[in-house]
Amino acid sequence: MSEKTDIVTMGPQIAADGTRICLRQREGSLEELHVLPLVAGRPLTGEGEILSLSHRQGSVYDVIDSYEPARSGPAQVATKAYRTNYDRIFGGSAAVGQA
Repeated sequence: MSEKTDIVTMGPQIAADGTRICLRQREGSLEELHVLPLVAGRPLTGEGEILSLSHRQGSVYDVIDSYEPARSGPAQVATKAYRTNYDRIFGGSAAVGQA
């Protein structure tokens, strides 16, 4: 039985935001990556995937899981409370101030 290989070798940091150039080896191919750390509150931009890594040794990491976000439309930004109260705030007839 052949073992699937998916590893990332971290390269140097090239920007103040933590961006690094890395090499990813998976299933016989070698790719160059630009890796950015996830930061709470900062939106995910551009093409790419989210990697979950496990340290192997030195600058080598095993890829445990990867996720490619769906690109099917705009982000959902309205909360349930916003949708529930939309008509009360923006639509319908006003109950106060009518003569």
